[in-house]
Amino acid sequence: MTARSAINVLDNNITREVDRTTIPKLPPAKGFDGHDEYMKQVQVWKNWIQWEKSDPVECIAEDRALYNKRVLHIYKNALISLRFWPELWFEAAEWSFENGLQDEGNKFLNDGIDANPESCLLAFRKAHQVELRNDFDDGQPGLVAKGKAVRESYMKVLDTLYDLTDQTKKRQEHSVARAREAFEAQKKAEEGARAIAERNSGDVDEENEVEATKRLKEKEDAFNAQVQAISAGYNAQIQILKRTLTYAWIALMRAMRRVQGKGTPGADISGFRGVFKEARKKGKLLSEAYVASALIEHNCYQDPVASKIFEIGMKLFPEDTQFALEYIKHLIKLNDSTSE
Repeated sequence: MTARSAINVLDNNITREVDRTTIPKLPPAKGFDGHDEYMKQVQVWKNWIQWEKSDPVECIAEDRALYNKRVLHIYKNALISLRFWPELWFEAAEWSFENGLQDEGNKFLNDGIDANPESCLLAFRKAHQVELRNDFDDGQPGLVAKGKAVRESYMKVLDTLYDLTDQTKKRQEHSVARAREAFEAQKKAEEGARAIAERNSGDVDEENEVEATKRLKEKEDAFNAQVQAISAGYNAQIQILKRTLTYAWIALMRAMRRVQGKGTPGADISGFRGVFKEARKKGKLLSEAYVASALIEHNCYQDPVASKIFEIGMKLFPEDTQFALEYIKHLIKLNDSTSE
């Protein structure tokens, strides 16, 4: 394709719907206003990137550096408007690594994490990149240094997720408090109006009293339903954050097992056991973390402590049927038919 033909295709087909804004927007949640428009922009930018990768002006054979520069340029432009779309940062980094552009890939990951500190996708990819490095010293000092470097990305996303969980809990308390204030103010206003009416009339109408009591009961029921709805919405968000936290801890446990092995909690080389202890101390874990830790102990080290972890989990999550199922599967592997 000639340069003139490429420009015509680019202007008429590829970039016609691209919004080249320099002010990035947060992606709206699915189902809310603006979500479809945002996803349309994600797609048109991806189409443009894919078109550029296809080398329409056929420069890759003669000038690979120019080809790389063109693709990097379009990624950087796309990420100006899609700054808060982690997937695109990840794709830019992956393309850079696949094409031997290590510095550019690391920069995409670092900048993406700065823009999206809650993104597990970017944090895990950066930690994986650290795992691939072989520039650490041999022996214990190298293991300690590598473990610290791997943990850095995981701990950043974990701290962000814990902060988001605390903020969501505070917003829940604030929303419930505001609803209660509005209810109490309305209740007080109605009681004041009724008292004035009774004082002006000089007597108490029993039928009006019954009707007022009925209305108050209906309003209290409506208020309680409102509080339940508010709490249910926020609890759903908190549950998603807890699940994300749990799997981030699991990912860190597995990474530290690969880097440092079993380890000893509190030691310089704490390994995956040290991560599990730290995760339990931080809290907000779901049962999946206990399953993952127990299975690592059993599958990697054939350590009987796996059964103890399952027993602790059963006490913490007595109504979690999925956890109970995993425990039963573990007992079957051990050919243990006596445990309760």
